[in-house]
Amino acid sequence: MFIYQLFEQMKTKQHLFNLLLFTGILLVSCNSDDVSVPVLTPGTGHTLKLTVSMPSEGNPATRVAASQKTDSKNIELRWKEGDKIQLYFKQGDNIKKGAEVTVQNFSNDGKRAEFDLSIPEGIDTANPFDLYGVHGVLSAISDNAIVLDGRASGFQPLDKIAIPIFFKAQNLTGVTALDVTFRHYGALHVVTLKNNAASRLEPKSIFLDIDGTLWYHAASEQTIPVYDMVSETLLHQAISFELPASQSLEPIASGTNTKLAQWVMPNGQNPAEFNLAVRLNDDQIKYSGIVLLR
Repeated sequence: MFIYQLFEQMKTKQHLFNLLLFTGILLVSCNSDDVSVPVLTPGTGHTLKLTVSMPSEGNPATRVAASQKTDSKNIELRWKEGDKIQLYFKQGDNIKKGAEVTVQNFSNDGKRAEFDLSIPEGIDTANPFDLYGVHGVLSAISDNAIVLDGRASGFQPLDKIAIPIFFKAQNLTGVTALDVTFRHYGALHVVTLKNNAASRLEPKSIFLDIDGTLWYHAASEQTIPVYDMVSETLLHQAISFELPASQSLEPIASGTNTKLAQWVMPNGQNPAEFNLAVRLNDDQIKYSGIVLLR
């Protein structure tokens, strides 16, 4: 886990920012024992009741509609109404894209939900098959792999950013009920901006101005980074994923703050020196130097 602390202030004629906190939360993959199968009963193989759980709060977890506790670097995850999961089925070399299902029947804390799913034609439930699910990210079948978009997102409001998570359950045979726990394959940069000016601040966008080697995977002219759910490896492929629509940034009233987040997929490099850049609505760009703590 990397901790970044911003000490310097950004000063302009109109605005004075305190950039209070920039925290990179490294989201490591869960172990395979995070996927549990408490109920394993024979059935017709045509339908399956699935109970899905968010990553546990004890891990550096993230959330679909993310929130962060005071004085904590953990980001909590909870299901919300309308959340959808894209399903995939794999049997041998045969991969089928299933339906996109809406989660239902939430637990009181919002961390568990369930739904019924239909197993597509061509998957023989009398023989072992694998089930995959993905939420919060574009996905596709490519070169006998199930790949998820691995490009960095833009900075967006923490409670609105799409946070990619997935699950996999392997060697299923004749099951009618299954519990799975989602996992993550990326990291969040979280920044809190406080406006100490007398007037409101209107940020158009924020981004990292990096001098040195990137510590997360980025697209090239020909390829984009993707995560293969089957092998759990990073690939670079010439695949076309549409960029999701970004959330607009709301004005920051005088004396208040806002929390923004960017999702990235780390590449194992240590973060280089960088500045946090804020583009205002008048297209001015203001920078703040950063002191990096590990």
